Amino acid sequence: MMNLLVNTEKLPILDALIYAALGFAFVFVGIAVLILIITVMGAIMKRRGEKKKVAQKAKAVKPVPVPVPEAVEEEEVSDEVKAAIVAAIMAFYETEKPYSGFTVKRIKRIG
Repeated sequence: MMNLLVNTEKLPILDALIYAALGFAFVFVGIAVLILIITVMGAIMKRRGEKKKVAQKAKAVKPVPVPVPEAVEEEEVSDEVKAAIVAAIMAFYETEKPYSGFTVKRIKRIG
């Protein structure tokens, strides 16, 4: 079997420079093509995302106000009980999410 690793003929320096330049050019062009493909794909995805946002805004339905039944005269909850309920809720949210923005507007007895 002939040993292919042993080359008795030397490569001229000009040919070596040409091969090296062609190799560098090929790699450079390949990287440029990859950059171009990724840039085009990014632009396509960006447009697609903008179209979805526009479509979602177009589909957004304004909430229809639901008539609230008038409150029936019931027993009023004492101020002390309201304070205890609010304190318990705030203590819970303090451990979960300190700045939740949660506010108690009304406390109503159920049942």
